[in-house]
Amino acid sequence: MKKRRHHHVWKAYLRAWAAKDKIKVLQNNRIRGADLDDVAVEKDFYKLHALTPLEIAFIKKIWIEPSPPESRQLHEDTLFMFSVWTRLKEQLTQAEASASPELAEFLEEQVHNAEEDFHAKLESQAAPLIEAARNGDISFYKDDQNAILISHFVSLQHLRTAAIRKRIVARFEKTSLPVDIARCWNVISHITAANVGFTLFADRKRRPLALLDNGTSIPFLTSDQPTVNILGGTSEDAPPEHLALYYPVSPRYALILDDAEAPSRIAEAPLTEEIVMRLNQAEVRASRRQVFADTETALAPHLLPEV
Repeated sequence: MKKRRHHHVWKAYLRAWAAKDKIKVLQNNRIRGADLDDVAVEKDFYKLHALTPLEIAFIKKIWIEPSPPESRQLHEDTLFMFSVWTRLKEQLTQAEASASPELAEFLEEQVHNAEEDFHAKLESQAAPLIEAARNGDISFYKDDQNAILISHFVSLQHLRTAAIRKRIVARFEKTSLPVDIARCWNVISHITAANVGFTLFADRKRRPLALLDNGTSIPFLTSDQPTVNILGGTSEDAPPEHLALYYPVSPRYALILDDAEAPSRIAEAPLTEEIVMRLNQAEVRASRRQVFADTETALAPHLLPEV
């Protein structure tokens, strides 16, 4: 079945803030209740685009070639995986489509479903780790395979969203590159996430995964940009120099992969209400349209004053 409603934030992730698949949403300076099916979702968000030869060459030159040698074949496979279906669809003649409507339908489904299905596969692999973190346990990180998985997973959650795509596209629109970065983003986001995840894993001795236990009266919020680089600064014009990925996994617990050179050190001391409020404000600033909580009370402090 062709999927059209694509969730750019994992639906099962948001259930930690929901009750019976209902969640509280701050949007347009209003708080409302919503179904999980209707938040952080856009029509055809992960639909694949037919890349031009120039765009394919651009991805290879700018993203794949500078990657670590051990990652390049993986990235070539990613490029193939997210470009082959549109290429096959384009090559299917009208006569062939008429003679084999099942094949035409299958190719159309893959154009819409391939990336969504890839995310679903990774989500199912990471689900036990996220559930453990929600129970206050990150001992899984001692296992290298789990450390690789969570590093890649968190990196991809950061880059898969509508908010990040919009910011990256806006940044590239200021350049004179003869490619459409929005059409390439399906591939580029996965290459970048794999590279970031590999770096986090390789540097895990200096920047290990930490668990934030929020024992304050202020719960963690999340948003349609659930991961936040809390060392990212405020400028939209330049990429950040440091990376400390903060990822709340429930109103009580959050994960953080701190920066090795300029760490935030948030995980080194018990959380205070001031720090939790600052992390929640970072979620609000990073969001594209929607901020989520399990209660209206948790969202109320982030309403802007009426003018």
